[in-house]
Amino acid sequence: MEYKCYLSLTDLLKNSISFEQDTADFYHEMKNHTHDKNSLELLDYLETQELDFKAKLENVLIDENDNSMIQFPPVMNPVLPEIKNDLFHSYSELLDLAIKIEEFAQKIYHESSLLCSGKIRVLLESLSQLKKTNEKSLKELKLL
Repeated sequence: MEYKCYLSLTDLLKNSISFEQDTADFYHEMKNHTHDKNSLELLDYLETQELDFKAKLENVLIDENDNSMIQFPPVMNPVLPEIKNDLFHSYSELLDLAIKIEEFAQKIYHESSLLCSGKIRVLLESLSQLKKTNEKSLKELKLL
């Protein structure tokens, strides 16, 4: 992703969609590196969750005449670990990573919402809340 000092609402959405796809791709690739049934089910769930979120973003309607901008937009590049055959040894480790990714996204969206107003702020606050809900769901899974 190219970093710009200002982003339009459309560009912000495109970056968010790309972020969700990258994360879904990561979970998909991880399925090739585990044979544990519970881990595979979790990875399927996580990939689907990211793709569902991406679909929601793709369905956001933006007025072509809206010239809302955000200055110093978020850098939407989570630090995803390099995929290695022995990277994750357990379901618990995968769940911990997924929680960290959701925390990262929620924090980025929330902190960015504080830097703007109008429609962009509303969008970022909504994205932050969705990520917070996902994070909470994953933490509940950890308790099972």
